[in-house]
Amino acid sequence: MRLLDAAEVTTGTGNWNRGESVDDREAGLSIYLADCDPDVLADVIGDDGSIVCPYRTHAFPIVATLRRNTRTQKADDETWLKTALAEHNEMALGMGLLVRQGLSDVWVGSPEALEVTDPGLADIDAFIQAISEARKAFFQRSANRPIMHVHPDIAPKLRVAGVITINPQDGQDYSAWGDMVVISEGYYDLPGMTGAPRVFFTGPIKITISEINEEKVMLAIRANREEIQVTQEALIETSPRAIVRLGAAPSVIVATGATAGTPGAFTPTNAKAVGGLTELTGITASPATAWTTGQYVQLLDGTQAHWDGTQWVTGPA
Repeated sequence: MRLLDAAEVTTGTGNWNRGESVDDREAGLSIYLADCDPDVLADVIGDDGSIVCPYRTHAFPIVATLRRNTRTQKADDETWLKTALAEHNEMALGMGLLVRQGLSDVWVGSPEALEVTDPGLADIDAFIQAISEARKAFFQRSANRPIMHVHPDIAPKLRVAGVITINPQDGQDYSAWGDMVVISEGYYDLPGMTGAPRVFFTGPIKITISEINEEKVMLAIRANREEIQVTQEALIETSPRAIVRLGAAPSVIVATGATAGTPGAFTPTNAKAVGGLTELTGITASPATAWTTGQYVQLLDGTQAHWDGTQWVTGPA
């Protein structure tokens, strides 16, 4: 199912988009057996040190832009763009769980989240056992039912293995343990970052999202070009302590080198592009000799650069 189907979704009103400090009751919860022998086995959830602590939520913008020539514009461009943004909410919100938004503590890489080792896919039975261990760890940190979140690339394997099944009554995905399963298009690996967790668990999720706002920005009056922009704000709330992920959270892959091409590429594989010419200092060029005519790397600020055999220079070779 989609993240928007699994979450409690409301339309934001008032000052919700400022975020807030939420007292995490999960962190203060302790459940134990009062007459257990040996006593070390008594703790069910938490322990004597459990105490309520706050976490921060923070709204983040989702922006859609359409650049057009005013002489070829269509009467429904604004409506079309709003529809496009609404249809991609699922992807944007899924990505909002994978990476930190503003000051929010609600994301899979939160320091409060728990990581369980991902053994890889070479042994599918070992991988399924790791999922079970992560689910078990969830119940040691939360009194809620878990939501199982699955990377789209791994979903077919888990279906074949029987870990994920479709309920014929509602057509939604559930795990072999009966938990809701979210397979969001927002959970694919992100450009310039290490891979997203193949599986992670959360407690109940609340999503607040605003109405779509619209604005127009003229880009070039003489060329009759303009930009239409529509925006929404969204806020995701779920207990960071209840997040249990299989493997590490996504992190930026820092570029250390650049290979010539048309365009070239930054290395290692999937490394985030460098922001501008000055940030190329320290980046190793390949080849180290002057790049040939037309070769360059694309930078994040929209410019291009090449290696002249001695230094980085603006534009293609």
